[in-house]
Amino acid sequence: MNRQFNTRQSRKQQRYVHQSSPITISVRIRGEPMHSYVPLSPTTFLERSGQAFPNRSAIAYPDGTVTYAELLHRSRCLAQVLKRLQVGYGDRVALLTENNRQIIEAHFSIPAIGAVIVMLNPWLAEQDLLSLLDYCEAKVLIVDASLSEKIFLNPQVALSHLQQVIVINHGVANPIYSGVLDYETCLAGENGDFRLDLR
Repeated sequence: MNRQFNTRQSRKQQRYVHQSSPITISVRIRGEPMHSYVPLSPTTFLERSGQAFPNRSAIAYPDGTVTYAELLHRSRCLAQVLKRLQVGYGDRVALLTENNRQIIEAHFSIPAIGAVIVMLNPWLAEQDLLSLLDYCEAKVLIVDASLSEKIFLNPQVALSHLQQVIVINHGVANPIYSGVLDYETCLAGENGDFRLDLR
């Protein structure tokens, strides 16, 4: 009896705890066991959550909620957009926006392709923002339309490294948006066939 108990206990310990590896978590998806043997990074977390909990709320904001499946798909699409813009490992992608769902998507997409997030403070003065953009040598800028005038209407600094600007909440046509990309249009043009946890 003791031997049988010890065997069961040792199997249980082997299943859930291993001294030289992270905790093993057993989850069942549609009746099939799914095991996790590696630590979660932000990108692997979203990939797994999108598969394990596709219909659960990932983001709640005043206009509604976003499920993990939706967040995963949109983050994959943004990663595809950045890849098409030739953003690669070590390149900087600057973000100038207040807290919104797009900023969360960017925080999954940018690291997924090996790029670096440069989060700009929207409360800074125009000249400070331009100096930071020039200093970090950002290749792409994702900016909210409400803050875009701080960048587009101040030509004193030539941002030679900035190759593309993506505008969130583009709204109605505006001359200052000439030559930039619309965030939602970019995402709509991708199929999301891109894994965030594989580079």
